[in-house]
Amino acid sequence: MLKSEFTEMTGIYPSEIMFLAIQNCLLEYGGSERDFCRDYKENRNGLAEKTADLASLLEKKRSERIWSLEAEVKVLREKLDCLLRRGDSSQQGRFGIPSGGIFR
Repeated sequence: MLKSEFTEMTGIYPSEIMFLAIQNCLLEYGGSERDFCRDYKENRNGLAEKTADLASLLEKKRSERIWSLEAEVKVLREKLDCLLRRGDSSQQGRFGIPSGGIFR
């Protein structure tokens, strides 16, 4: 189901993370998209709550991944700056790095 189809059937405009959770729950649902949307709107069997819980988990995992990648970028920047400070200028042109570094 497309996000626009979900919105058309429910009148709800989910975030990207919420829509990922909706798609996941739809796969497990076992019924039609129309029935899913009806049950979601009415929160039958806690479907909307289950979807919101999954969206929260996905958001948490996404945030943790972003934090991890930011930490990795910081380490790589420090390594690059260290190499550049050592004066290995032969590598600067090779990687398109301006003299003085790229993170200043």
